[in-house]
Amino acid sequence: MNGTLVGKSIVTGIPVKIDDTSTGNYKRFARSEDVSFDGSFISIPLIYNKQNYGVICLESLKKNAYSNSDVQFLKKSLNVLSYIIYSHSTQKLLKNLTSVDFETRALNAASFKERLSADLIKAKQVEIPGTIALIKIDDFIEEGTLFNDDSLPKVVSTVSEIISDEMTALNLFGRIDDRIFAIYFFNTSTKNVFVWAEKMRVKIARKPISVVSKQTTFTVSIGIASATNKDNVEEVLHNANLALSKALEKGGNAVLNVN
Repeated sequence: MNGTLVGKSIVTGIPVKIDDTSTGNYKRFARSEDVSFDGSFISIPLIYNKQNYGVICLESLKKNAYSNSDVQFLKKSLNVLSYIIYSHSTQKLLKNLTSVDFETRALNAASFKERLSADLIKAKQVEIPGTIALIKIDDFIEEGTLFNDDSLPKVVSTVSEIISDEMTALNLFGRIDDRIFAIYFFNTSTKNVFVWAEKMRVKIARKPISVVSKQTTFTVSIGIASATNKDNVEEVLHNANLALSKALEKGGNAVLNVN
């Protein structure tokens, strides 16, 4: 930070403009740098809401290449970029502080595992059965338009709504990956969950979803594993993932019970 042009911009929050770098021993990024040139250099800090998110640097081999009005124009223009970075970082922060997946309203991966751990302990203490099911949206050709280049969010949202409609107070519902949902069935055997999963697979496959101005159907694969007398979340999810992998190996659009 000390002794460099960029460091000065970061510390002070003020643009730095050098019209002729040959008039002094200027260091742009590090005092130990051994690269030098004769020309012009400016650094504009990216500041929004009194927070510095970085510096944009421009240099030219031409001396006096940038005027004071250029610096002011860049400073105001880059406020837009600063706001974009601010918005993105704020969203990332909020996602880390919430327990719900924004797109589906299901529990996010961390919250689901935390809640699942507690339910596994309860079920083991009172000696009742439990089952975990992993539902993965099968691969499909993603089509885009000028205004919407990603159809996955629409598909994920619709599939999650279909699943949510079949949930009860005894279920935990989470999204643990972009295309994978996890459901824990408290006090339910794997046999009953298998019947439920088959109905769910057929229901989703028959539901048309509007993607890129046309109706399309999508399929899911489901892996089921017992969670009875188990209190290790990773072990339970691993077993369910094995069943899911075998269902995918069959070509997808299938339900498989690992037990």
